[in-house]
Amino acid sequence: MPDRALSYTYLGRHYLSENMIDKAVESFNESLKISSVQQAGGDYNSYKLDVLTLNDLGGALSMQGRLDEAIKCFNESLRINPNYAEAHINIGNILMAQEKLNRAINHFRDALEINPYYETAYIKLGAALARQEKFKDAVNAYNKAIMLNPENGEAYNQLGVLLANQKKFDEAKKYIEKAIEADPSVADPYVTLGKINIKQGEFEKAETHFKKALYIRPELEDLLREILLDEGRPEESSKQPKKK
Repeated sequence: MPDRALSYTYLGRHYLSENMIDKAVESFNESLKISSVQQAGGDYNSYKLDVLTLNDLGGALSMQGRLDEAIKCFNESLRINPNYAEAHINIGNILMAQEKLNRAINHFRDALEINPYYETAYIKLGAALARQEKFKDAVNAYNKAIMLNPENGEAYNQLGVLLANQKKFDEAKKYIEKAIEADPSVADPYVTLGKINIKQGEFEKAETHFKKALYIRPELEDLLREILLDEGRPEESSKQPKKK
């Protein structure tokens, strides 16, 4: 019986990886159903699996836009295991998307109380604080993530974006370049760096960075075209960065 429940959880994860969200939801629900039968028979070991399956199900429901149901799944996983920090992160992500920033921040901080070494929690906390324009606190959160992992490209990138939004372009570029050094395969830092280049009138550098972003993620073409139209020189607005 435990193997059957686990098999359905793994099957659901496979469906998620193939973007077959409906099938994933069905599989996770089947795993939970099998597990509940097992628990009714007096075997409670499957509760550990339920925590993971509920988290996966919540993620799948979030992708379907069923956010209230997703939050219920994450809360149920916390009821079973109050020390499951990832559920706090997932609830916080939904609340932040809904602009319920104070509640989101509380969940990110709850995750850090459970695990003070959780890099992602610091990055999420920084993003929420930045939205509240608590920039000093946001910078501190990003720096804590970097202290935990000096190779965390996402933390460098988010910190660079925050500084760029404050028009601290030269300082921002240093962090964006560190993000690229940490992981050259991520497109977002190239986009951010290109936008800074445009603000500083460095249009050829901007085009170079946009080309690199497009090479990694061709689906960014429309976004980069809009950036050039909105912020580029008039003579550049009709051009698009071409993929290599």
